[in-house]
Amino acid sequence: MPCHLHHSVQVKTGLRLNMEKPDYTEKILPGLAVLFVISVLLNFPWEVAQMPLYVEGGSWSELALHCIVPSHGDGLIVMLIFCVGWADQSGQTNRVGPVTR
Repeated sequence: MPCHLHHSVQVKTGLRLNMEKPDYTEKILPGLAVLFVISVLLNFPWEVAQMPLYVEGGSWSELALHCIVPSHGDGLIVMLIFCVGWADQSGQTNRVGPVTR
């Protein structure tokens, strides 16, 4: 019987095998939210510090207002990098030391 990613499989013997992947969304979404907030808060002063290099004049409040969007964009990039790394590592087991065969 070919196995497609079904939630469960009924075997001829009547046993029911649970082939459901664990739900990581409950664990990962709060962590992603914290990662996003921290990355935006750390990136915002960096964006404000660089803005005078690109714009002459203006008040700090105007410069800071223009830095909100790039800071959020950088926060999304940080989350994307984290998600790509997490997806790449999710199928592997962590091992310490050499693997013996």
